[in-house]
Amino acid sequence: MAYLLNFGQELGRITVKNIKEIKRLGTLRSALKFSLPTLAGSAPVDTRAGRCKMSSLPPFSPSQSQHQTCPIPDCVARNSEKAQSMLFRFRESQAADLGILDAGRSRRPKLITSETSIPACEKWRGQVLKEISRKVSKIQDLALSDFMIRDLNDEINKAMREKHMWEVQIRNLGGPNYMRSAKVYDEAGREIQGAGKGYRYFGRAKELPGVKELFEAQSKPKEEKPLESRADLRKQVDAAYYGYNLDEEDGTLLDYELFKEKEAFDNLLQQGNGEVPEGWEPLPGDGEGWRLPTLDQVQEELVERRRKRLLDKLG
Repeated sequence: MAYLLNFGQELGRITVKNIKEIKRLGTLRSALKFSLPTLAGSAPVDTRAGRCKMSSLPPFSPSQSQHQTCPIPDCVARNSEKAQSMLFRFRESQAADLGILDAGRSRRPKLITSETSIPACEKWRGQVLKEISRKVSKIQDLALSDFMIRDLNDEINKAMREKHMWEVQIRNLGGPNYMRSAKVYDEAGREIQGAGKGYRYFGRAKELPGVKELFEAQSKPKEEKPLESRADLRKQVDAAYYGYNLDEEDGTLLDYELFKEKEAFDNLLQQGNGEVPEGWEPLPGDGEGWRLPTLDQVQEELVERRRKRLLDKLG
């Protein structure tokens, strides 16, 4: 308590000359360096009056106390000490129960399916997106070598796969579907089929040897094969195409066809009495000509079809 009283009284008695000295030295921190040790060592305190006897303070000498150190008050704690406090640990356990975690303080889980909280999954997905954005910006650096660009492109693709897995987990838990991506178009305005899937190249990775030729080959239009002329077609046609086979000349094929024809006719006679089954209609050409429907029959058929469609819709 006496230390704090001395500190307040000394700050109130800094003269204009001392302020000029503070400006000359640089910052208020340098002024506190030579003020606090003086207060701590030589200011007598009158406990009954509750005030410091400032008249007994030694003369102000910045040059002598410039290299002295300032004692750290007990009220100032480091971050590591705050993390061990009971209140901090209680707040962390409470946030963990509610599913609200600080992504900067905990490590991202390797097993994505073990995370069952939608807010936590969205936070981890956002962290992965930040990593992807940072690496995509870094891959544009002209000072990177080809090996560094390949490694960085592999890391980006790995992060893209992890992002997709987090999106699948969020969708399975009942959250928003982040996997609905917009269609990708090329420079000519044509839709790129399957864009965004598989291994992708970012930034300067598209200019790597082997990759550049791959993109150039995809961009070139395919050369259409010219139509074959009639002379080229005739080169592949022989006499058998026109029916000049040796089987027809010696009669072997004709005898086989007659045998199979007679066999099929005998089977047909054995199956029934030769009458036409119910529902069968004679085909045109088997002794009967084509019978075309009249205009009235066509209109009646169309009306019947339309009536059936309306009944299906209503029923």
